[in-house]
Amino acid sequence: MRELLYSKSDQSIQKLGDKILLASSSITYASNISEGIELMDTIFPQHKGGIQQIFGSLDYMEKK
Repeated sequence: MRELLYSKSDQSIQKLGDKILLASSSITYASNISEGIELMDTIFPQHKGGIQQIFGSLDYMEKK
C-alpha cells in the first residue's frame, strides 16, 4: 500500500482497498504500521530510481 501511495500520490480509502485487495475497514490499520512506513521510506526511493534508470531511455509508446 505504501508503494501505491508513493507512486500514485493520494488515493481514497476505497481505491486503495480495490487496488491491493484489502477491505476498507483494514486500510487504516495496515497504513499505520510504522515498520512498514520506515521500510518503504528507505527502499522505495531506491526502487523508483532503478525503475527510472531501466525504463528512462524508452519513449512513450515503448513504455506503453
